[in-house]
Amino acid sequence: MKSTLVFIIIVLVAFTSCRENELAKKADGTWYMVLDMKNDEGTPYTEERIYTFNYDENADVFGGTFTEQNIDTMPEEEIDDFIISYTSTTTINGNWEVIAGGLYLTYNLSSLEVSIDDIDIKLSDDLDLLTYMSYTELAMGNALLGQDLINEKAIAKDLRKGIYQDAYELYEANNYLSENNNYCYTDLTIEDDIMVFTGEEGTAVLKKLLPTTSEYEEENHNGNQDDDYVTNTDMKGTKNYHGYINKNLEVTVTHTFKKPNKGIQEVYGYYYYHKNGENHIILKGNYNPSTQRLNLTEYYDDGTPNCKISALKESEGFNGKFTTPQGKEMTFSISLYN
Repeated sequence: MKSTLVFIIIVLVAFTSCRENELAKKADGTWYMVLDMKNDEGTPYTEERIYTFNYDENADVFGGTFTEQNIDTMPEEEIDDFIISYTSTTTINGNWEVIAGGLYLTYNLSSLEVSIDDIDIKLSDDLDLLTYMSYTELAMGNALLGQDLINEKAIAKDLRKGIYQDAYELYEANNYLSENNNYCYTDLTIEDDIMVFTGEEGTAVLKKLLPTTSEYEEENHNGNQDDDYVTNTDMKGTKNYHGYINKNLEVTVTHTFKKPNKGIQEVYGYYYYHKNGENHIILKGNYNPSTQRLNLTEYYDDGTPNCKISALKESEGFNGKFTTPQGKEMTFSISLYN
C-alpha cells in the first residue's frame, strides 16, 4: 500500500512538472494588451503593456528571462499655468517561471529605464488677460535671446524622476523574491495565441504578437542567426500599404525598412491622400521588431515636423493612431498590398 502511494505521488509530480513545462514553452514570445487606467485626478488614459518571455530549456526552472514594457499615453493635465501631455515608457528585465499554474516574475530593479516622449506643453486656456500678456512678453524676450519660454527638457526630467520612483517601488513590492512576498499571476492559461492570468488588477488577456524564437529559426534561419537577426521577415525592403486615417481619409503609404541597428530598424518613406492626388508627404521614424511598434513623423518639405503616427503590426498591416500637432488623435489603419 505504501509503495503504491509513493508511485501515485511520483506520477502526479511528473504530470504536474510536464504541464508546467508545456505552459512555459507556450509562453515563449511577445505578448500585448491594453489597460484602461486613471490618473490621480480620475482622468482615464491607456497603458499598453508588452511582455517578451524567453524560454530557456537549460534553466533549472520552467521559465527563463523576460522584458516588460509599459507605454502610458497620458491625458492633458493642468499644472500651474500650463497644460501638459506626454507619453512615458518604462522598461524592465528579469526572470520568470511557471509554478503550480502561476506566473512568477523576478524583476531586476537595476535594469529599470524610463523615457518621456511626445511631450506637449502649452499655456492654459483659463489664464486671465494680464497673466497671458505677461507670458507673451516673456516669450518675446526669450525669443530675442534664442531661448524657449518653456524648458521642456527640465520638465521631462522631473516627470521621468517621479515615474521612475513610482515604478521602482511598484516592481520592488511585486518582486517574487522580495522579502515576505509571494506575489504571482495565478490561473495561467495559454491557448490559440491568447494568454490569460489573474492578478490584483483582475483578469488579464494578452495577444501573442511574435512567433517563438525556435519557430522563427526553424522556418527562416535553420537555427543560424546573424548580427542583423530580427524576428519578423516582413520588415525588409520597401513595402506598399493602403488604408485610412480616421476611417474616412483614404491614403497610400510606402515604407522602406533599413537594416537593423542594435535591434531597431530605421524607416523612411512617404504617403499621400487620395483626395489630393499624389502629393507626397515625407515620413521618417523607426520600427522595433521585438515589440512590433512603428513610430513615424511626417515632415514638410522644409524639414518641419508635423503629425505623428504610432501603430502596432497586425497581420498584413499596421493599426494605431494618427496625432496632429494640436493633440487630436485619429485612427490609423493600413494593409499591405502589391
